[in-house]
Amino acid sequence: VWGIKLGRSFTSFDAAISYYNGYYLSAYPETMEPVPDASGMSLDLGLGYPKKSVFGFEFQGDFPGIDGATLRGDLAYIVPQSWQVQGEDMLKDPYIKAVIGADYTTSFDLYLNVGFIWGFAFEEGDQCSPYISLNARKELEDSKLTPNYLGIISLQDGSMINSIGASYNFTDDFSITFSYVSILGDQTSKLGQMGSAEGLYLMGEWSF
Repeated sequence: VWGIKLGRSFTSFDAAISYYNGYYLSAYPETMEPVPDASGMSLDLGLGYPKKSVFGFEFQGDFPGIDGATLRGDLAYIVPQSWQVQGEDMLKDPYIKAVIGADYTTSFDLYLNVGFIWGFAFEEGDQCSPYISLNARKELEDSKLTPNYLGIISLQDGSMINSIGASYNFTDDFSITFSYVSILGDQTSKLGQMGSAEGLYLMGEWSF
């Protein structure tokens, strides 16, 4: 496993190119064999980690025409190891994953971030599909409470994740965040398959 990254700063933006040679972090089925046991037959599933080469490009800079807005993006061209299971291609052709977004803070301290995503975290190869994300956070004047919202919608099937919450800063070093995550879409949809993640969350953060 190895990689290299080269970056440069220009007048109004920063850019970098990178190369990574390594393995997928998630295991893929490698072999499937029926095995007799006491109850009849079971399936012996062997897993493996395919290799991949990733050519990356990232940038960050001023958004043209909007003073104070920032445009940023990460693009990856991925060349996977050919991976088959029982004659079916799991990985074969090169593919692209990308995130391009813009953020802006209004005069009344409302932070907004809008992004376009091609290929969610769990998608690889020809499974990659488009999404739109929106993140909003409001700094309340003379308050330690910060309400926030995060929404992601699949442009392929309309499934959606919504997270509504608030953070409270007890001190400069310690804060807690309480949020509720709801997921819209059936279990076969892009984001609906994450239905088990729906619920209430409480998270603490301590910086030291």
